[in-house]
Amino acid sequence: MSDNNGMIYLGGLWLSESKSGKKYFSGKLGLGGRILIFKNENRTADNQPEYNMYIVPAEQRDAQQDDDENIPF
Repeated sequence: MSDNNGMIYLGGLWLSESKSGKKYFSGKLGLGGRILIFKNENRTADNQPEYNMYIVPAEQRDAQQDDDENIPF
């Protein structure tokens, strides 16, 4: 699906919080994968990203539980 500007909609994001209190965005991609976006807590320069984005493939996501053990930091 695309909008009037030619952009392609990938999915929505929700603000979530891990059991350790770290906030992150999570959502599902149309292809069945899950997207996670975390603040880059190791950022030391302007040329480094403020947020890091990860994709968990659907087959990997199905084999895991959603808990702090699976958050990549």
